[in-house]
Amino acid sequence: MATRFDAAGGQIDGDRDYQEDAFLITRLGEGEREGTLIVVADGMGGHAAGNVASNMAVQTCNKFITAHFPCPDAAAVLRDSVLAANNSIAETVRETAALRGMGCTLVACLLQTGRLHWVSVGDSHLFLFRAGELVKCNADHSYGAFLDRVAAAGQEVKPDAGLSRNMLMSALTGDDIPEVDCPTAGLELRAGDRLIVCSDGIDSIGAAQIREIVHGQASARSCVDALLEAVTAAAVPRQDNTTVVIVDVLGAAVNDRADRPRFGSASGTTAGHAFGSHGTGSTAAIDREAPGSTTGQGNRDASTPATTGHGNEGTQSGQAPERPSGIRRFEPSEVARAAPSRLPGLLAGMAALTLIAGAGAWLYHAKQTPPLPPIDLSALPDRVKPATDSSGQVATTAAETGPATADDGTQSAVPALPAPFRDALAGGGEGPLMLAVPAGSFQMGSGLLGDTLDEGPVREVRLAAFALSAHEVTRAEWNRFARSQRLPLQAGAEDQPASNISWQAATAYAAWLAKQSNQPYRLPTEAEWEYAARAGSPGLYWWGNAPGNGQAWCLGCAPDLEPLEPTRVGQFNANPFGLFDTAGNVSEWVADCYRPSYDNAPVDGSAVEEAGCTLRVHRGGSWRSPSKHLRTTRRAHAPATEQDTAVGLRVARDLPAL
Repeated sequence: MATRFDAAGGQIDGDRDYQEDAFLITRLGEGEREGTLIVVADGMGGHAAGNVASNMAVQTCNKFITAHFPCPDAAAVLRDSVLAANNSIAETVRETAALRGMGCTLVACLLQTGRLHWVSVGDSHLFLFRAGELVKCNADHSYGAFLDRVAAAGQEVKPDAGLSRNMLMSALTGDDIPEVDCPTAGLELRAGDRLIVCSDGIDSIGAAQIREIVHGQASARSCVDALLEAVTAAAVPRQDNTTVVIVDVLGAAVNDRADRPRFGSASGTTAGHAFGSHGTGSTAAIDREAPGSTTGQGNRDASTPATTGHGNEGTQSGQAPERPSGIRRFEPSEVARAAPSRLPGLLAGMAALTLIAGAGAWLYHAKQTPPLPPIDLSALPDRVKPATDSSGQVATTAAETGPATADDGTQSAVPALPAPFRDALAGGGEGPLMLAVPAGSFQMGSGLLGDTLDEGPVREVRLAAFALSAHEVTRAEWNRFARSQRLPLQAGAEDQPASNISWQAATAYAAWLAKQSNQPYRLPTEAEWEYAARAGSPGLYWWGNAPGNGQAWCLGCAPDLEPLEPTRVGQFNANPFGLFDTAGNVSEWVADCYRPSYDNAPVDGSAVEEAGCTLRVHRGGSWRSPSKHLRTTRRAHAPATEQDTAVGLRVARDLPAL
């Protein structure tokens, strides 16, 4: 049976000179595969391009989700849409230096198959009004909310007197996104539900007033108007831009399609634009044959970019009102979230509130971007440890042991890990220099707040011994393969790493090497790569927690260092496993299919594979990466067919059972 919805949206400038908020309501799909997308973005004040960031985020999310609709895995699509929006901001900043520092918060809601799915970054709100109760669905990434979560976890953290509770701890700026809220299963909708998606300008009125207005208004349109009028009437000094979108779940619809509203475009898109006194978008009651599929429909052509409001957020601390209190949050049992909370892992290393500025975590002071001091990592547990046997005893590698003693007291030789070696090739010459990496286990990924969302959840991975090339595959080594396959040769110094190589070509090189040597060469798995690159270090880099000078070839890895291309392999110190250039120079393809999190990832070191996979992972950062992108846990991905002058490869080889 179809479901009917009533949707409306609007915004006000407040006391700002222009509008920095952006919003969009779009109908997706047709017939039985219909859905609704609602996106609200709030440009960060203190920067003239806050409106650019919010518009860009809304348009990118809309384009990405529309292209992937219908969404069998709505959470994955929503997460990826946020990454796409963040990447679009990063690309724009790289092209236009004057835009550096722009950013926005974002909340996107997808209604399909009777469920509400969402993703949010920052402090904009998603409320559900159900049976007289107003419930906040999404996470609040403000400093005050962080302190509240810490207190709820039973930890004592002394608030910094110089930090406002309204400061943002996560936003889309083109840099790493510290926190993203994206439940896996979403929320089942019921007839009578009312959804409120809004920017934080609504914080000027308290929870009781929000609840009273939401409860007392008969339609989505009147609710939008009443909320915006209440914000205006509150007359808060330097009132922020405020955007409100209301979606009412009306229940079963009539089957007569003639009773449905007519929309001005096939897409049924309503964007943030001034209509009437509150800049309100159009509204309509919408029938859906697919259960729970609804949208606010407007009169914009499908090809028209989403126009949005543009405002100027407050830039002085202490002026913005506190978050409304007295609103219940969903408990974890009510909404399945994408990954376990990172709070326990963060608290383990905290004696006071600190973040990792070097790893991309930033605190937005009144929605600006000064970094916090670095976290004290001395209290964090080691992330890499030797393998243990079933009794819990440390299992040393064969290279570290002497003869084994049997029950009868006799001793037998235990084979050691092989010394560095090169395999002979059938066509002449030798393959890359290979090093044996000992068996072991380690904590893969990062649970720290400053690291990106796709680096978690942290899990323990146990690996058998394997071999990895000491260096990135060089142009000389690559060209031997290229000649045999009649491929273009790579020009330049032969001892520089091969680059501009797709994942498919890298896989073909490993297969050629296996055939030439009659040995099991391949690309390393992502777990093998991280384990080998870390080499037992618990830090952000194999050498510690600071980027340091002269450790790697990257943008800013030394004073005034701005590389224009890769450099010769092996110029910097090897890590404790003897591997060179695992950080910087060129990023290295691994075997795995890219997923936006480590949920249900293998724990035996094997690769993540999916049928029809098109996105593959590369690791380690490159010559054009900033130093914070060289962290051993940082992930990058690209289409398997894509070539990039900053991406090359390193090969792995199975070792005989020891």
